[in-house]
Amino acid sequence: MVITIVSRLRYLIGFLILASIIGLDSARSVEAQAQAPNAGNSSTPSATPDAAAKAAERKKRFEEEERRLENAGSAQTESKAEPERASDDDLSISPVLVNMLVHETQDFSLFDSAGHNLTSKAEWTLSNSYVAELTTSGVPTISSKDVGTLTVSARVGSRTAQASVTVHPGGTLPIGTIRWQAPKVRNFKAT
Repeated sequence: MVITIVSRLRYLIGFLILASIIGLDSARSVEAQAQAPNAGNSSTPSATPDAAAKAAERKKRFEEEERRLENAGSAQTESKAEPERASDDDLSISPVLVNMLVHETQDFSLFDSAGHNLTSKAEWTLSNSYVAELTTSGVPTISSKDVGTLTVSARVGSRTAQASVTVHPGGTLPIGTIRWQAPKVRNFKAT
């Protein structure tokens, strides 16, 4: 269900970007002119190549933006790919992906592939202490201080797990942004 919503949002955002770049009616007429350069309109032959070039440029920008959105969405929703076969010593931080605003907090937990909670046994670290602060007394919690990205890491012995965190500016998350994503669960299939 999340994948369907995300893909629909990507399509809608792409359409809105195209509509904002060019008016919907002018996009159709320019595309029609580009497909039939001199069909029935001999009075403006010099405008048709220019309109066709503009239409091609707009289409190219739209396709680039659509690809960028698709790549960003697939990075956030890795659930499109088949779950990897987990070994007995795999660790997972939950949540594995977090989007938050400045001055918000987020708790984290650590589990092995058998479902054992290893949160209190782990050594927790941050990759960027300028963006957030980590508190490890009790439940590991980060408090965001500034806009940016960071990685939360947990280590138990030689095994490690990581979670990605992005801190956004403003009072609300960008439209279509997931607040957090749980890690993949071995042998679990959504119905």
